[in-house]
Amino acid sequence: MMRSPETFAVAQGIAPSLMPRVRPVPSRPPTRRRRRTQHPKKSMKLATRNSSPRERSAGLMDARTAYPDAPLLSGGTDLGLSFSKGREHFPVTIFTQNVTELRAIEDTTEALTIGAAATYTEALPHIEEAYPSFATLIHRIGSRQIRNVGTLGGNIGNASPIGDTPPCLIALDAKLRLQGPGGAREIPLEDYFLDYRKTDLAADEVIAEIDIPKLTNDQVFRTYKVSKRYDQDISAVIGAFRLTIEDGVVAQARIAFGGMAATPKRAAKCEAAVLLGKALE
Repeated sequence: MMRSPETFAVAQGIAPSLMPRVRPVPSRPPTRRRRRTQHPKKSMKLATRNSSPRERSAGLMDARTAYPDAPLLSGGTDLGLSFSKGREHFPVTIFTQNVTELRAIEDTTEALTIGAAATYTEALPHIEEAYPSFATLIHRIGSRQIRNVGTLGGNIGNASPIGDTPPCLIALDAKLRLQGPGGAREIPLEDYFLDYRKTDLAADEVIAEIDIPKLTNDQVFRTYKVSKRYDQDISAVIGAFRLTIEDGVVAQARIAFGGMAATPKRAAKCEAAVLLGKALE
């Protein structure tokens, strides 16, 4: 039987007035919910995971047009650092991984076409067969987990002068297909980079795919990366070389470097002065 404090005090011969009073625990004030910032609604149909490929592609273009300042998120291996390290906040982020067309890979005898949202892991088997030296470089990009989500399109779109893949793709004479609400346009990758972190991509466009010509029988390709660690490290310098050799003599050369200027860049003077017309020993 439970006794009140007063009854217990009398039973023990203690004056009730000397007993400590039990004060009720004050109730906690209700937790205020943080109000989420309301953004103006746009007249657009949002694509979802259950949308058809056509609806997703159209939804991406609608979102890009409605939110031209929103970053595009695919693997997030670069953009994620803006959140975790830079503490940046983007009111709207456009996710591209569910757009089927951006993840397509087409491998023909003439070219390898890789969707901008295809991951390194998805593209590697095709790259290993066509450009083994390029594949060796990609194996050095981050860990397996990073390569499972990182994309060629993201590496290009980030426009870092020390990005691993752009020098290789420039040397291989790759082209970009840029998709906008008015249609698609194709440009050489070497013309895409304008200045440090500045590109030719319009505010309402996305990188749709990268088209890489296959090597001919008289062409060779090699790329080399200099970094503090062999694996899982950013590059200090990357050099990429595609040579066309006829009768043992260099007939054509495409050479590109990363980490030597504000953008990944082709070394045109190096091509003409160093290699053309010279025999390989």
